[in-house]
Amino acid sequence: MSDNDARIKALEKEVAELKTSISSFGKKPRRKNDDTKKTPTPYNLHLKKYMLEEKTKLGPDYDHKAAFSSAAKAWSAQKNAN
Repeated sequence: MSDNDARIKALEKEVAELKTSISSFGKKPRRKNDDTKKTPTPYNLHLKKYMLEEKTKLGPDYDHKAAFSSAAKAWSAQKNAN
């Protein structure tokens, strides 16, 4: 019986490996995070600066949604001015 048990375990392991290889078929393999970050775009930098200014200016009355909206409008106006 031990020979059969070993054979069953080997087959179960092989089936599990096949299932994982089939499920990932056609997908790009995930890369591990290597702690490299993209450089922020000018838009990202603008938003960061604008949101910080709004937060300090408004204090407890700070509304993220309104501040984000006005930051986007300010970016559009700045972009169109250039």
